[in-house]
Amino acid sequence: MRVVVLALLAVLTGRLAAPSASAAQYHRVTDAITLGGTLGSAGSGAEVLAGGPEAGGLIEIPMGDELRLRGEAAIGAWHFNGYPDAGIAGSGMLRHRLTVSVLRSRFPPSPGRRLARYAGGGAGIYLYRFPSRPDGGAWGIHGVAGAEYLLRTMRSRWILGGEVQVHAMGEPKGPHDISLPMFAAHIAAVLKYRLP
Repeated sequence: MRVVVLALLAVLTGRLAAPSASAAQYHRVTDAITLGGTLGSAGSGAEVLAGGPEAGGLIEIPMGDELRLRGEAAIGAWHFNGYPDAGIAGSGMLRHRLTVSVLRSRFPPSPGRRLARYAGGGAGIYLYRFPSRPDGGAWGIHGVAGAEYLLRTMRSRWILGGEVQVHAMGEPKGPHDISLPMFAAHIAAVLKYRLP
């Protein structure tokens, strides 16, 4: 009889100590690869460039409970104001952005705590595509800050968020083949899906 009581006590203790399937599945948001898309608006701190709408895609790979590695690719419709003194006319321009970031969220979203904040930074490559002058490129660094909300869907896999990014990179080369540093920023809505 004592053996049976001890066995039942061990089973009950194990059940109380073990997390439920739902809690175990969502112990952290970074336990799965996440795919997403962004839609936003960018602004430029350089006189020679004017920002515009931007769309992109991203992938986030877990690096533990709090950290994730993000790769992002985006394209924006910007405007190049030109260099009137050098006889270089302005035109529309496409800016391609390829960046890698490390993000940290101290309390990732979960069914028990759906709203979370995150921040981080990284580096990237920026490509400038012009219709009537040679294309250009530059490298730079950036910082990211945002908030995200785990939507109340059946499997709690969709995440909606918003974020701000500030970039420091080189602007397109001027008449004397010189690329000056510039700042740019964009604010974007983010929709992500956690893979099973």
